[in-house]
Amino acid sequence: MKLIFSIGRVVSLPVARVLLAFLLSWNDCSSNLTVASPQIKTEWILVQKQVDTGELIVFVSLNAVKIVSKKFQYQLLAKAPDWRVHCFRPAEKVEWTGSLDRFDGVMLANPFSVPSKKSSALSVLRPGAMLGLTCTKYLELPDKRAVIWAADDICIAPKGAEFMCRYYFVPQISKIPLRRVRDIAVGGPVKKTAFPWMELSMGKDLRSGIQVYLNTESCMQVPFKSSDFDYPIGYQQVNQIERVSYSRKMKDDLEILGDDIGFTTHTGSSKTTRRGTK
Repeated sequence: MKLIFSIGRVVSLPVARVLLAFLLSWNDCSSNLTVASPQIKTEWILVQKQVDTGELIVFVSLNAVKIVSKKFQYQLLAKAPDWRVHCFRPAEKVEWTGSLDRFDGVMLANPFSVPSKKSSALSVLRPGAMLGLTCTKYLELPDKRAVIWAADDICIAPKGAEFMCRYYFVPQISKIPLRRVRDIAVGGPVKKTAFPWMELSMGKDLRSGIQVYLNTESCMQVPFKSSDFDYPIGYQQVNQIERVSYSRKMKDDLEILGDDIGFTTHTGSSKTTRRGTK
């Protein structure tokens, strides 16, 4: 038995069956790809370095972000629907929780800082690329000295992008920040005065040229794993985030340093603080 296809060729029944099976399977595959692809959940894993916090592992999905500090050993997690920020230290089982609008990265190091989001104006530059990702480049205004690379290819909810921008203390953008560089103008000679410790420029950054404040060293897209974004369970809740961001040893070292520079005094076997209480 022979069949005639629309292209006008005559083929035998066995061949026709093979062709028909192939066409049906291809049609099923194509329709499955069309239907299933949008349902496949993925996440991104970034290795980033920030000038103050060192190497960070960042897990990013559409509705959740987790940041793991390898240097300081704390973790940060924020996710939908409330986007509250959880800062926790697995080694000591302690956790701080606060609203996103009361969080920024500075407060992890400076307990006296007032959390805020940086709202500098930005100018969009020409498109760029980084690690195989399409990027939008932004110029920070008004001084026009800093440039930010942000990922166009990584989908993130607006609150997730805000969380990362607050952590890195960069101007608010709706994308994941990948890189930030700043051109530091060359400073003049340091003025010598009779009271150098009273100079307001004591904390000035004396570096010059192009300085990298944030850089993404690698990124990969992997299947979504919900456990990457699980809240910690059974941790002791604390009121100050620095009780989590600093380990016990780091806090002990700071207390010893305070003793050495005169913030505390010793009377016999007891210790009395000059500023506040412990």
